[in-house]
Amino acid sequence: MTAPPVRRLVATAGLLVLAPVGVMLVAGALSPEDAALRAAATLVVCLVVGRALTAGLRSLLAAQVPEGPMAAGDGEPGTPADQRGNASSAASTTTGSNAEPAS
Repeated sequence: MTAPPVRRLVATAGLLVLAPVGVMLVAGALSPEDAALRAAATLVVCLVVGRALTAGLRSLLAAQVPEGPMAAGDGEPGTPADQRGNASSAASTTTGSNAEPAS
């Protein structure tokens, strides 16, 4: 199973942000404790940004979904309109066996 595109984007951005921390750690300009602190902060920021992007994109896409025939119904697929209490007017206008004979 592959990761969603937003997750891949945030993970790639997190790795790019961590690259200078790794270079400074190898060069000796940063202690291991400071590098760990920066890495933890980067992780938290990536998680928050990833969730915010996912929620924003989902709400944006949900707002653009066209309303179909299920929007007016009760949400149960396959239930005919007559069974939901929305009997058609055609049923009341048809002549059946209960109709009075024409004189």
